[in-house]
Amino acid sequence: SSTQKAFLFLLVLLITYYLLLIAKFWYADMQFASGNRYRQVSYYGTAYPLIKKATEINPREPLFHSELSTTAAVLALASAQNEDATSAAGFMQEALIESQKALQISPQNLLFWKKQTTVLTTLAEIDPQLFTSARDAALIAAELAPTDPKVTYNVGILYGKTSEPEKAIEWLQKTKELKPDFRDAFYAQALFYKDLGNIEKARENLE
Repeated sequence: SSTQKAFLFLLVLLITYYLLLIAKFWYADMQFASGNRYRQVSYYGTAYPLIKKATEINPREPLFHSELSTTAAVLALASAQNEDATSAAGFMQEALIESQKALQISPQNLLFWKKQTTVLTTLAEIDPQLFTSARDAALIAAELAPTDPKVTYNVGILYGKTSEPEKAIEWLQKTKELKPDFRDAFYAQALFYKDLGNIEKARENLE
């Protein structure tokens, strides 16, 4: 009947739509996986267009935005070191925007706050004022994972980068309490104690 034909036609359209949608997401995942493999072996120039393509195809996936931001940040720093100010500025802006997009989609995801900390720390090598933003991102990560020694360590180091050695020592002390065999935390704390002129405490940490 006409009703059955109409129903079948709509059903075929619906099935076709979902098949195309699945194919679209599959292609985006393939692009991302390929780009991520290049990123993991530090071929950032090759990884960048692949991850960017995946992000354009599936803009709802926060992981794509996050990895694009870290890749763009590395390329921004490389461009700045090569004295290509235009490319550095472009990659830097993209890194900041993409990192924020990942957090807008998934604001309570610890991984993305860690990634933003990394992105901002990388970009701070170009603009040191971003160390403050990196520290603030690390503090949010510490709220989400208060018992993660790597997170508290990063907070301590970034307090040092923002010229607050007392707070750096405080956070590194937390790190040592969480992980008593965290060698880098002892070493970093020794350096900050040395900066403050407390040689005895510096020696104690080094020992």
